Amino acid sequence: MASHDRRMPTVWLIGGGTESLVAASCLIHEAHVQGWQIHVLEGESQIKPFEGFSYGHSSRHPAPSASNICNCSFYKSLVTDGNYAPAISHSKKTRPLSSTRHDTEIFMSQSQNFASQEHAWLKNRRDILYFLLQEEENFSNTSIQDVFESSIFETRFWKLFSSSFGLHPSHSALEFHRYICKYMDEIVESRVTDRLHPVLDKSFANHLKPYLSARGVRFRDIRVTDIIFELKSESSAVCYIQASEKIGNILLPVATEDIVIVTIGSPTSGMVTGTTAAPPPATPSKAESLLDNNWRLWFALAKKSQRFGNPSSFCTRLSESRLGMFTVNLSSRQYTQIRARSIEAYAGGHDNAFISESAWSLQVSFPGQLHFTDGVRGTCSIIGHCFTPDRLGHYVKKPMFTCSGDEVLAELLGYLDIPGDDILLNATTRPIILPLGLSPLMRRDCGDRPEIIPRQTRNIALIGQYVEMAEETALTMDYGIRSALTAVKQLVGPSLYLTEVQKSFLSARYGHRSTGVNKKYI
Repeated sequence: MASHDRRMPTVWLIGGGTESLVAASCLIHEAHVQGWQIHVLEGESQIKPFEGFSYGHSSRHPAPSASNICNCSFYKSLVTDGNYAPAISHSKKTRPLSSTRHDTEIFMSQSQNFASQEHAWLKNRRDILYFLLQEEENFSNTSIQDVFESSIFETRFWKLFSSSFGLHPSHSALEFHRYICKYMDEIVESRVTDRLHPVLDKSFANHLKPYLSARGVRFRDIRVTDIIFELKSESSAVCYIQASEKIGNILLPVATEDIVIVTIGSPTSGMVTGTTAAPPPATPSKAESLLDNNWRLWFALAKKSQRFGNPSSFCTRLSESRLGMFTVNLSSRQYTQIRARSIEAYAGGHDNAFISESAWSLQVSFPGQLHFTDGVRGTCSIIGHCFTPDRLGHYVKKPMFTCSGDEVLAELLGYLDIPGDDILLNATTRPIILPLGLSPLMRRDCGDRPEIIPRQTRNIALIGQYVEMAEETALTMDYGIRSALTAVKQLVGPSLYLTEVQKSFLSARYGHRSTGVNKKYI
């Protein structure tokens, strides 16, 4: 009888971003939580950069690569149960560590430069290998420029890494270590795909939200201002959620058996957009003016205890965290012309072009049919990243963040040597500035990223781009999804298998977790 009277736990998901939606899906399909037990407290919209579009049926649909992380049955259920069939990118088979030498190993052992400075490459190569073989913990609170000599930043090796992932010399050496360990092979073999956190990829979230609503998940426009803990013996549990809504302040009771999952921080906080004719508005110079509710709640938690991390390490160095982006909506003919020229001149693998010599560190992707609410059906779209938007452009002598859409497109066309008059007349280009877009890559100290289950807590988990997950690369969709799935696994304990983080060949064969390091490659 007691088992029938037992209260079903309530799940509170604070923050309405993709991570919360993935956690809700996993709770339903893996932990068998009923949809009506799950409350998503959205407050400020967390999927806000580009509500107005969704991807069409492109050959390269940038959907979350969840199958690279887990074998969750709920992704299979989403395909067969109801309206939503997300494009899951199936993980490629891992090549065995055979006795034959891998392309990356051959490349790193050759006395050739990846760029043109052969005299410096031997030293750079040795430094890269030595760096890769270290434990990542050695690079706490260390920047990339603290580890390497300045000559490495002139090599094509670095330029491909930086233009692929937005890395700056001042960014975290620990993050660079994770990127090298995971993506070294793709850089060497020039097959890098667009791995960045898809603030533009709305398809997954836009479909998943109604899917969850149909299963009873409750989405509530409530802004959480604080989380109150009850201290018991050696651990603490959430007992109340303090929030505000249109009718005023409210206090939501949380039982010990309930679950609270909080998304902390947001790379899209403070985002501003321009138009074809006008640049984005100037962003505030003080970080406090840029922070959305995800950041404010994180600061509130951090004031309670160091176990909740240090958000200041990620949001206060705006010159290092600013990211420029743009979208171009244009005719299929013009799209084809730009795509063909980009891939021919700056092929970075698949449908990406990495213009490494660009002053703005341009990366361009070609998803194909990307339909805006204010666009014209039948047009195609281009997505661009500018990782150094503060620098003066080569063809447009202005920083990217002060440029109109037409000026941003003119800079791109200049590198492609394509006449711009006809394209500029018909294309719609929207420039975007994210002041905290690269903030997950900031140099940080040990403990600045909180653990997913903070120490000495019982019914709370933290998710998103700023929690600590060893070896996984931040600012990617994999990072956010893995954090959500890990939170559910650790809180609820379903039979959920999470794969190990992908490793490059050299990292798998010679990394610090392996035995028998071959010193001749150092």
